[in-house]
Amino acid sequence: MIIKFIKNHIWFILLSLIYFLFIIFTYKSFGITDDEFVEYRAGKSLLNFYQTGEEKNFNLSNNHLPSNALYFRVHLAFYNLLNPNFYYEIFHLQNFMFAYLLILGVYFLFYKHYQDKLLALIPVLLLILTPRVFGDFPANPKDIPFAILFFFSLFLIYLLQKRFSFFLLFLLGICIGVASSLRLIGLSLIFIYFFYHLIYSGKPFINYIKYTLFLVCIVLVTQFVSLPYLWNDTVNKFINLITQSSSFSLWNNTNLYFGEFIGKEVRTRGYLFVWIGVTTPIFILGLYFWSLTSLKKVKENSLLLLFNLAIFINLFLYLVINPVIYNGPRHFIFVLMLISLVAATFLIDLLKKLPVQKFKLLLSIFIIHSLSIFIFYFKFHPYYYVYFNELIGQKNAQGQFGYDYWGTSYKEMVQFLKNDTSITLKNFTVYPCSQATGVVYFSENKFKVVSKVNEANFTVCDVDSDRKEGFKYPIYGEVKRDNITIGIMRKVQ
Repeated sequence: MIIKFIKNHIWFILLSLIYFLFIIFTYKSFGITDDEFVEYRAGKSLLNFYQTGEEKNFNLSNNHLPSNALYFRVHLAFYNLLNPNFYYEIFHLQNFMFAYLLILGVYFLFYKHYQDKLLALIPVLLLILTPRVFGDFPANPKDIPFAILFFFSLFLIYLLQKRFSFFLLFLLGICIGVASSLRLIGLSLIFIYFFYHLIYSGKPFINYIKYTLFLVCIVLVTQFVSLPYLWNDTVNKFINLITQSSSFSLWNNTNLYFGEFIGKEVRTRGYLFVWIGVTTPIFILGLYFWSLTSLKKVKENSLLLLFNLAIFINLFLYLVINPVIYNGPRHFIFVLMLISLVAATFLIDLLKKLPVQKFKLLLSIFIIHSLSIFIFYFKFHPYYYVYFNELIGQKNAQGQFGYDYWGTSYKEMVQFLKNDTSITLKNFTVYPCSQATGVVYFSENKFKVVSKVNEANFTVCDVDSDRKEGFKYPIYGEVKRDNITIGIMRKVQ
C-alpha cells in the first residue's frame, strides 16, 4: 500500500523533498522579525501556564500573559516545548515545517478534486511562487498559521459539500474556532460554509439553519477553551476582543504608503487593495481576474466558487469594518493565498480545455513566470517578502511603500559589523532603529546595543526606519539586493 502511494504521488514526494532540502540548507539564514520575540516569549509563558498553572511574563508586558492574551498561541507553546533553549533558528525551522501542512493540504485538495497528480502540483507551485506568502513561511508565527487553519477549514467545507457528516461538521467547528482565536476574521468561515452549501444543496433551507447553529456552538466552545482570556467575564471580554480586533488600540505607528508615513486614522479603505495589486505576481493577478469574466464557470467548478466566496466575503467585511492593518498586506496573507488558488484552479481548467497550440503558449507563459519568481528568490534571498510586481517595479516601490517592515535585514548588518576588522574601537556601541532583540541576539556580545543614538558609534536601520529617523550621518555600509537598498548602517562617531 505504501509503495502504491509513493508511485501515485511520486512527483509531489519529489517536490516535498526539494522543499525539505531547501529549508535544511537555508533556515539559519533568516533574520528575526519584529514580532518574534513577543510571540515566542508569550508561547513560553503559555507553556509554563499549562505546566505549572502559574503565570510568568518572561520579560513581557502583562497584556501578553495567558489570562490577558487576545489570541491563540498554543502552537507557540509547543514550539517552546521542542526548543527549550530558545534558538530563533530552530523556531524558523519549526515555522517552515508547520507551513508544509499548507503545501500538503493544497496538493491533496486539488488531487481529490481533479484526480490528477500532475495537475495537483500546479496550485502548490503557484503558492510557493507567491512571494508575499512563501516569504513569510520562516518567521511569521501568526499570519501563516492562520492561513493554514483557514485553508483546512475550506477543505472541510468542500468535503462536507461532497458528503455530509456531523463528524466533519464537528471538525470544521474546531478548526474555525482555533482559526478565529488567532484572527477573529476567521468567523467569516461560518458565512462561507452557510452560503456555499446553500448554493449547492437541494436540501431544505431549515436544515442549513440547524447545521449552521450547531457549527456556531462548536466554534464558540472551541474559542472559549483555546483562549484563557475568555475564561472569566466571558461576555464582556468577547465584546472587547471584537473591538480590539478591528481597532487594535495597542498599535500606534505609521506606514509608508505612496511616499508618505501615514497613521491608522488616515489610512483609506483602498489600502489593502493597492497592496494586493502591487505585490501579487502579474501572472496570478491576470488569471484571477480572467476567472471572474464568467460567473457560470465559477459556479460550475466548486473549488472556484469556494475560493471566490471566501475572498468576496472577507473583502466585504474588510470594507464594512475597516480594521486597522499595517505591514502591507500581512494581515490578509490568507487572501493572497486564496487569489493564488483561484488562479491555479482556473489555469488547470484552461490547460484541460485549450487546443494544443494555445495550451503550449499558456504553459510557456507559466514556465517563464515561474522562472522569473525563482530568479527573484535567488537574487533577494532571504528577503522574499519584499517582492513587488511589474505594475510598480521592485526599485520604484522603494520610497513609495514599506519595504523591510519585518526588519530581518538587521541580522546581515550585525554580522557585517561584528566581523569588520577595520573597526578599531573596543566595546563599540550600536543603535538599532528597531529590532533591538535581533541585534542583541546576533551580536554575540561583540558590541553593546544602546537605546539612544547619541550614545552610539554606529546605527543600523531598515531603509524606511532610517528615512523616518532622518539621519544625516555618513553611510558606513548597506544591505543590498539587485542594487536595491534594504538596510543602512551609519557611522555616528
